[in-house]
Amino acid sequence: MTRPIEQGRRQCEDLRLLGFEAEVVPLIQIKPAVDVHGVQSAWATLAGWDWVFFVSPNAVRQFFAARPSEAARAWPRHVKVGALGPGTSQALHEAGVPVEQVTAPPPRLPQVDSEALWQQLASQAWTERQVLIVRGDGGRAWLAGQLVAHGAWVKFLQAYVRAVPTWTALQQHTVQAALDHPKRHLWLFSSSQSIDHLEHLCPRGEPIWPVAQALTSHPRIGERARAAGFGRVLSAPPDLKGLAACIQSAAW
Repeated sequence: MTRPIEQGRRQCEDLRLLGFEAEVVPLIQIKPAVDVHGVQSAWATLAGWDWVFFVSPNAVRQFFAARPSEAARAWPRHVKVGALGPGTSQALHEAGVPVEQVTAPPPRLPQVDSEALWQQLASQAWTERQVLIVRGDGGRAWLAGQLVAHGAWVKFLQAYVRAVPTWTALQQHTVQAALDHPKRHLWLFSSSQSIDHLEHLCPRGEPIWPVAQALTSHPRIGERARAAGFGRVLSAPPDLKGLAACIQSAAW
């Protein structure tokens, strides 16, 4: 499991309850944005937005972690919220955002991304709507492009940065086991950047990747895994049941 440590632990716990052996080897470390005052300022003007979009659970958690104490009140009723996936929706629920104010792709879709969310939003009136997109350091701008093309005014807010992690001794041991026995391990990637970091942390000294296998949450990530040399790349559904079935089918 290569997601950031908190999300990876949750997902591992879910898989262990289903009888799988799962370990977290984070390939992305989440840190607060350098300009935390920018996030706090967004809280001060929150009521002035028509929509606030969150691109990930980390965007939600870092945005709410920077909330000033005087802003610890209910989410404004007129401010609608967009979530790119079920994990983001869950994080919003945990943060206290009313479910009825959140729009997200249906959880049973084979893949959850900006395009899937836009399917839920395209019919709405966007002319002169004020939209804030909370994200990390960079990322896709496809959704913003659709909103602008339909008349919205869009601003990005960086709530966190993604960094190369520092592994613990146990995590280093887990990685070495995966390198020594590639056919007995699955790498689950939910970000192309995590593969970039893997290549940085594990330069290929031996040609093990051609016999290694990866599960990826989106076709773009799958393309990146193939470019990195993974010999077998499978598409992993976003829901737990689908992921479990994919893992079971991945035996060589």
